[in-house]
Amino acid sequence: MSLVTALVSFTKWDEDRSITTTPRVTPAHVSFTSSDIKATLQTEYLMTYVPNGNAEFIFTETVEAKDFQGKMGSFVTQGKGSFDSSSHSVVGSFEIVKGSGTAGLENASGRGSFGPAEKGSSQIKYEFVIDDV
Repeated sequence: MSLVTALVSFTKWDEDRSITTTPRVTPAHVSFTSSDIKATLQTEYLMTYVPNGNAEFIFTETVEAKDFQGKMGSFVTQGKGSFDSSSHSVVGSFEIVKGSGTAGLENASGRGSFGPAEKGSSQIKYEFVIDDV
């Protein structure tokens, strides 16, 4: 078992905001990059907003890395999290979908979490707990 830490930054946020009443459920497609693992992350969220502006969400994410523990390939994660509108921060957890790995990451398995990198930063800190790669 090993720990891989990566800072990610979003490059695109495309969310359907046509519904303005709450509670509401909206889909969002978000793209991230990480120089730490030389990766792009493509995420599909289903956001559930409540009247105070906070949200709970579920997601599926494809991680395509060129240097994940020295290996190149991709895998898919699925998880859930929450968005705090007052601090504009997110926290969440995920599992790597068994059998979703490709190339050098074909045996990837594990879980992880994410949260704010540091106060005032727009980056998100991901921690992958890897059972096998």
